[in-house]
Amino acid sequence: MNEISSDTLTDPDTTKRQETSQAQSRTANEPSPSRLYQSAEQLGLALYRAFHRSEEPAFLLDPYEGKIIRANPAASAFFRLPGGSLDGITIDKLYPHLRAELYIFTEEAIALGHAHTRQLTLSRPDGNPIQLEHTAVALSDSGRTGLFVRLTNLDALHRRDINEAAELYLKKGLHEWLRDEQYFREIE
Repeated sequence: MNEISSDTLTDPDTTKRQETSQAQSRTANEPSPSRLYQSAEQLGLALYRAFHRSEEPAFLLDPYEGKIIRANPAASAFFRLPGGSLDGITIDKLYPHLRAELYIFTEEAIALGHAHTRQLTLSRPDGNPIQLEHTAVALSDSGRTGLFVRLTNLDALHRRDINEAAELYLKKGLHEWLRDEQYFREIE
């Protein structure tokens, strides 16, 4: 007959408290989402850093004055204007022949709060078009509306998709090769 010792008998409330305590100690060093950005200043600083570190060209636009308020380094590198910075220039300098398309795009973003378009294309120095997707989100600050505009180079996106498909193909082939190798080991 098996005896049950007092060590194996525990109070359910004590067990629950111990499990809760262990879970809290495991996550004490990990910031919870609610504690990660406790203030608007911390969140603003994190978003500022993300904006400047992004590989995707992006800028803040004043749609009523047609001026770029702030551009990230990727946007400055993408447009390659003399002086390097896009801050303060008019959007017409970037898209000189697309005023109507720009107007429709910005009005849609203001009216709906967001907009997407692939109609705003630029040309490379050799004359070939650069396929782009523009995404805009309306932002309001102190009664003024601005637009956060992000550009996605669709040619680069297509190349990344091809590279990802090739990588998946290679991984699949490696998996099959390892399975075949294991099969022949078992035969030997």
